[in-house]
Amino acid sequence: MKNIFGYQYTIPTHQGRGAEQIYIPVLIKKREQEKGLDRSKMVAFSNYFFDTTQGHSQINGCTVRNVYIKEAFDTGVRYDFKGNFDLEGLERGIEEVGPNNVPYIVATITSNSAGGQPVSLANLKAMYRHREEIRYSGGNGLRTLC
Repeated sequence: MKNIFGYQYTIPTHQGRGAEQIYIPVLIKKREQEKGLDRSKMVAFSNYFFDTTQGHSQINGCTVRNVYIKEAFDTGVRYDFKGNFDLEGLERGIEEVGPNNVPYIVATITSNSAGGQPVSLANLKAMYRHREEIRYSGGNGLRTLC
């Protein structure tokens, strides 16, 4: 597996929800241990959570918040990337709860719950750059899941 994927450790799972059942509790617990935080104050962000990702986050005591653009659910508007993050909303949300209380940000690409809308690569890169700025200004350990 290491030769194929290049990662030191790989845990094969049957589906995404099986992987979520493993990694979400680990990320939340890691944040608790590293920062001494209370999971009831943690908030994970996404452009739109997939149902099982949201459920696994909530089961593990983490609040979830979707930060999608205003065009996302407006069927009367033509917009190529209705799955994009609302980057200003993401920034406001992280500032509101504090970066240390954000165990991860989930980029859901073509979420079924949001009508399978695409996300632009430029939007993903901007979200990642923003996450890096937060990470290096005090929110160490912030993870992005794609």
